[in-house]
Amino acid sequence: METTTEFLSKYIYSHRLEKDDISDIALEIVDTMVIERLLPDCIDTENEKEFEAQDIIREKLEKLFKITKNK
Repeated sequence: METTTEFLSKYIYSHRLEKDDISDIALEIVDTMVIERLLPDCIDTENEKEFEAQDIIREKLEKLFKITKNK
């Protein structure tokens, strides 16, 4: 069974997104989730949940858009 990322990545032939763009998108998503109180605001705390969520989102987007570490 294909994952959603595997299924969708077949349809993404070209794009101009780079690793920094993906990081910016992930940060914006997490910021919105904090504003909506779906994630705790972890600024100035020991809580890593906000950063863990951002890493997961970034990794999934990089896989979807086939962005390698070299890009």
